[in-house]
Amino acid sequence: MTDLLTKLKTRSARPGFRYDIAGLRAIAVLMVVLCHFEIPGFAGGFIGPDIFFVLSGYLITGILYREFSASKSEVFMPGRISMSKFYLKRVRRILPAAFFVLIAINVYAHFNLNTLQADQIRSDSIWVVFFAANINFMHQATDYFAQTLQASPLQHYWSLAVEEQFYLIWPMFFLFVSNMRGRISPRTNKVSSIPRTNIFFGLAMISSVVWLVYEFTKSPSSAYFSTFGRVWELALGGVLSLVDGNKFRSIFGKFIAVLRWTALVALLASIAVVTPENFGYTLYLPALATGFLLASGAEQEHPDFLHRVLSIRVLTGIGAISYSLYLWHWPIVVFGKQLGYLETLSQRILGIFVAIAISTLTYLLVEQPAMRIPLYESKRRKMLEALRPHVQQSPWRTGTITFALVIALVYATYPPVKQATTGWTPPPSANVFAPNSSETAVAVEPSATNERAWKAKVAMSLKLKQLPKGLAPSLEELSAIAKTGGFGPCEGKRSDPKTYSSVCESLATGASKKLKAVILGDSHARMLWPAVLGALDPKYWDITLLAMSGCPVPVLIPNKLNEQNGKCAEHRELTLKYVEKNKPDLTILSDAVDSTPRAGAYLASYMKVMPRITAASKYVLLVENTPLFPNLITCLDAQNTLTNCKPKNYRIDPLRKIQRQIAGRFDTAYWDVSQALCARSSRGVTCPAVIGDVPVSADGAHLIKQIAQSISPFLANILDKQGIDHLVIK
Repeated sequence: MTDLLTKLKTRSARPGFRYDIAGLRAIAVLMVVLCHFEIPGFAGGFIGPDIFFVLSGYLITGILYREFSASKSEVFMPGRISMSKFYLKRVRRILPAAFFVLIAINVYAHFNLNTLQADQIRSDSIWVVFFAANINFMHQATDYFAQTLQASPLQHYWSLAVEEQFYLIWPMFFLFVSNMRGRISPRTNKVSSIPRTNIFFGLAMISSVVWLVYEFTKSPSSAYFSTFGRVWELALGGVLSLVDGNKFRSIFGKFIAVLRWTALVALLASIAVVTPENFGYTLYLPALATGFLLASGAEQEHPDFLHRVLSIRVLTGIGAISYSLYLWHWPIVVFGKQLGYLETLSQRILGIFVAIAISTLTYLLVEQPAMRIPLYESKRRKMLEALRPHVQQSPWRTGTITFALVIALVYATYPPVKQATTGWTPPPSANVFAPNSSETAVAVEPSATNERAWKAKVAMSLKLKQLPKGLAPSLEELSAIAKTGGFGPCEGKRSDPKTYSSVCESLATGASKKLKAVILGDSHARMLWPAVLGALDPKYWDITLLAMSGCPVPVLIPNKLNEQNGKCAEHRELTLKYVEKNKPDLTILSDAVDSTPRAGAYLASYMKVMPRITAASKYVLLVENTPLFPNLITCLDAQNTLTNCKPKNYRIDPLRKIQRQIAGRFDTAYWDVSQALCARSSRGVTCPAVIGDVPVSADGAHLIKQIAQSISPFLANILDKQGIDHLVIK
């Protein structure tokens, strides 16, 4: 037994190999895996990629520097790096396993997922192939962050894209900096490029840190996926790879052992410190801890105890398969949940062992054979490089290529916003989206006959077993709608700088007397925009939407704070002041309860805003929290049938009762949207996925434009009963 424990703890030395780095790889990947499998206590494990970034910067820069130094036969002769060999090694190391898992995911999607899901995975795969997954998910996160869409099984490829972009630019940047004419050391009479290199790397780090903080305050999801927000971690590893390990340890003297253990504890404690709400300010903790462990553990003639702990076989074994484990674990999580597994802790733990087993096979059958593929370099290329060393890798050439690549990456990551021509002048203080001419041309006929016909159509839709042949919008169009949240024509891509709102406006077209309507709420207020346009006569009404996704009208703290609702409280106060200043004829309130208050707290939160709204508004309409619908994105099977898209039950829960109580207390109009979208069945009141040949929702939560337009007669009737003038009534 003692011999077995000894073998697990120790291993024979392998020249030039840092076993402690393999141990750090294991810690990083285990953090990510335990986080994504939702093991209690590891919610902060998403910092694993940040550890990998520091490791990559350290290892890659070390490789570049050693080759660069070995090529300098003369003091002032430019150093060289074989770019072909460098990139071929990266291709050999990264692509075989990455593409193997990518192909496996697409094959599974083709045979087991519905058209919408499979199309989305194919679309994401194209970005993965071109090393731009992080850009893809950054743009997606900007559009539908915190929506109900299922996570992509390829989402974890974002960190690989960051590293691949780093591999593309960093060697050129390294040559540009290192081949600039260096100063001559008075002691050795040799040219030293390390101080200058560290200065440039330091500038890159500072710029990246500033960018991360700025981007985080503006858009946390973009900051998370951004290459420019991660450069500082890669550059940190690069700087530390040029540090002499013995000199570094001598700086701290006898305290080095304590500091190394402190760094490891800080690294492990980071999972409790770094959160999605603060990572822009706290990622320095795991990054610096990793960097200290790397620099202080370099060139140890006699490995210390911490080095030996990080080098135990269990950790180095997991470190060896860490790449395959990272690739496999996330699709196992996504597809496992989709199949109804991973619900219990024991199932999730079993899922981790399944991921480790599959990763081990991939490492043995894909990774290792790929690493044994010999590198090829043509004799002609070697000759050309030997004849033109000063031109091929001179500072001006590599510098030009570097900055061209950086500019291209900036353009791809942050494309310029194209303003659509609207045909009218928007208010300067708001981000306004002009109404399409067809938006208000909806045929609204709120007669009892038409309402009965619509309700009969809803009731018939509860019995659908197959998607209608003439489904409009089609599944492909529905997938595109889902990416934008499934809202109506006014999407609110940016915020009004005065109220932090997504703003839409429709101005009265001809009447001398103009009425003012204001819509307040979250994304559920946005989705009702087509219904409001169809109910209010466009000749008389100036209509303004001020909404913030995830930010309800009552004074509640959203469950998930992000770039869309991070200023929810301030937004709410500013929109209330807007209502008090403009005194609208009609104020419409609509939101989903993006928090989990008790009934008493929910009532109290409404009581803080309703007196101000009702005092400033002539009429108020409170829209009940809208129903949930089957999510066609996820519930359709491979044959696109509705077998798993059973209509959702709708019930008056305690919070909806509070909404009705509030409407009664303040004598406001009240609209229960379920009366237009749901019908009675054997299971109670249920809400279908499709009404007639039109999907109700693209994500299960938000009405698509066509459905919102179709229920505008019901809204017009509600407003008509309140005595509100100038509705679209025929």
